[in-house]
Amino acid sequence: MPMFNASPKTANNNADLYFAGHNSSMVRKYVRLALEVILVRNMGFYTMNIVIPSILIVTISWVSFWLNREASPARVGLGVTTVLTMTTLITTTNNSMPKVSYVKGLDVFLNFLLRHGVRLAFWSTPSSPT
Repeated sequence: MPMFNASPKTANNNADLYFAGHNSSMVRKYVRLALEVILVRNMGFYTMNIVIPSILIVTISWVSFWLNREASPARVGLGVTTVLTMTTLITTTNNSMPKVSYVKGLDVFLNFLLRHGVRLAFWSTPSSPT
């Protein structure tokens, strides 16, 4: 399992007493084997391939704050490129992850960046001096 690291495993061989029967007067000794394995997810793949690039894409989209107000083709091109790149990143991420019925934390993070980061680049324009 390349996505997980297994922590040290412990195995216990225990002999426990259990009450059996209808009147719980009969005591039996059962032997059980308990195995404990803790899996820790490797976050390096998601950090290097999804989280850091998406933060950089949104940060680059904020360059539109320093562009002249009259340079609308550059601002629109930068915004559209950011939206298309983030949409592609979200789509490829969802295609590579297992299909589950709940919202994953990575979905929340990427959609937050798409909605709020790009919204700042499109709708927050510096005010012109009057």
